[in-house]
Amino acid sequence: MSQNIARKHHILPRKYLERFSKDNRIWVLDFETKKQNNLRLEDAAVIKDFYTVKTLNSQEDDLAEQKFLAEIERVCDPAISEVVNKHSFSQIDVWSKIANYMSLMYVRTPLFRQIFLETFEQIANKIDDDLTKSEELYNKVMKDFQEQNPDIKVLPFEEAQKARDKLEISVDIPRTFYVGQMMLFASNLVPIIGNMTPNLLFAQKYFDAKFITGDVPIIPMPRKPTNSPVWINDPNFDLYFPLSSHCCLVLNYDSLPKSNYASSKKISWINYLGTLTKLHNSSPTN
Repeated sequence: MSQNIARKHHILPRKYLERFSKDNRIWVLDFETKKQNNLRLEDAAVIKDFYTVKTLNSQEDDLAEQKFLAEIERVCDPAISEVVNKHSFSQIDVWSKIANYMSLMYVRTPLFRQIFLETFEQIANKIDDDLTKSEELYNKVMKDFQEQNPDIKVLPFEEAQKARDKLEISVDIPRTFYVGQMMLFASNLVPIIGNMTPNLLFAQKYFDAKFITGDVPIIPMPRKPTNSPVWINDPNFDLYFPLSSHCCLVLNYDSLPKSNYASSKKISWINYLGTLTKLHNSSPTN
């Protein structure tokens, strides 16, 4: 295993965090302990080995963090700076770059892994429930399983039913698989986000109210109450993505883009939405 790979991985890019910082430091609120800390940027929103993968020879590698993610950030960061500073998408390729960046930001955080894990656990439990309800299906599946794993003992159907009542199924997913799925989902999101209408909200310089961000930086929010959490192709949803403490990108399916200054009340409401979806302990605030 290489001893020179990067271990501290930012779940939010350092360049992104800079736009919510002052003097290379950022205020971080821990939602579990309710404590605030003023951290250096290099120590904020960091998880050890979060994007470390194993290569074909089973060695750990930081290529996802140091090459793939870093390159996306390098290419897209000037586009974000232009929007934040010039208050517009003046260059033709700016929105395309931000769509790529935003797609990756949507899936690179711990929430994506949590959702992924819970989905697999639900599938595993459903499969197990189906197996223990049908003796014919159980025997067929177990026969195939034992042919492939002759050294593993298979319980008779009745014993398996009794054991199922006492067991809780959990799923362990390799980190390399998570990273691969993250990249796949991000690539699938690019055309979806790219087809949405980009709008901008700005905080007045003389307002105390500023936008904050966190480990779930992109917040889908319905305009009217709905039972569906799916925002894709739904004109009832807005996606809020703070780009800096003074600028928030809002995506929707309106026909025309808008650029406006936000009231202190509006900024507070957007910040409140972010607090409803926090997951990891490092949640940058300003």
